[in-house]
Amino acid sequence: MKNTIKIVCALLLVLGFGCSESDGRFQDVPTSGWVEFTPPTAARTISSLTTDISLPVSINVPQYPNGLNVNYSLVAVQGDFTPYVSTTGSMYVEPVDDRFPFPTIDLTFSNLDNVADLVIFDVVLQSVDQDGVTVGADENSITSYRITIPCSVNVGTAYNASVYSDELGLDDTNNEDYAYTANLTQLSATSWSIDSAWGPNFVANLTGNPAYQGQLVYNGTLTLNANGSVTMTGTSPNRPGGTGTYDPCSDTFVLNLTQATFTTAFTVRTVLTPQN
Repeated sequence: MKNTIKIVCALLLVLGFGCSESDGRFQDVPTSGWVEFTPPTAARTISSLTTDISLPVSINVPQYPNGLNVNYSLVAVQGDFTPYVSTTGSMYVEPVDDRFPFPTIDLTFSNLDNVADLVIFDVVLQSVDQDGVTVGADENSITSYRITIPCSVNVGTAYNASVYSDELGLDDTNNEDYAYTANLTQLSATSWSIDSAWGPNFVANLTGNPAYQGQLVYNGTLTLNANGSVTMTGTSPNRPGGTGTYDPCSDTFVLNLTQATFTTAFTVRTVLTPQN
């Protein structure tokens, strides 16, 4: 409710009307007010392709005839952001009547193809150079904006593969015979072929028949989606694929696969870790 009142108050201030509630302290002085990031979100995860972003700032001040300088800082939350982002630390707002579009804090990014560890930082509004103008109006104001820089995607070509299945009872205590090397070949910026998603010896081991060695290997294509999930598309209706995840910081795939090769229903989880 306070957020609604605050937005209405901002509109009334622009029109020259007063307002009660927590923002009543601004109504008698048209050069007073507050600044904050615009809702509804205050967080963003960028990608390795990002070159710059703009963060809109709401100027809830009826009059600022000399313009405003809004000062801000970048505050580390996790990792070191300094090799990857540059900005000025101050945003100048022209003394104009039209408040739209919102003025923005601009960040420029570089070297994002070399991020080895997750990086998180906050853009924090610090001060405004006009008396009576504060950073935020109350505790509900959005005065910081969180940016997450994920690790770079550097998918390799050879991975150690471990195979698990809850239904089959395959775990770290008994799946050594199912371990193998998975080979990936890049098809595009976000897709790779995989020569086997459960290993060339999976069917032979499970059936106890060595004639199946190298047969029914579950090959297909891995696609990395924008949200970090993975889609596995198999080449056979009996081995259709599944879904999974990719952790770029550790270069690790986890694939959850369905199958109809066997009449007994079960799923397989394959974990791919890079060969060093």
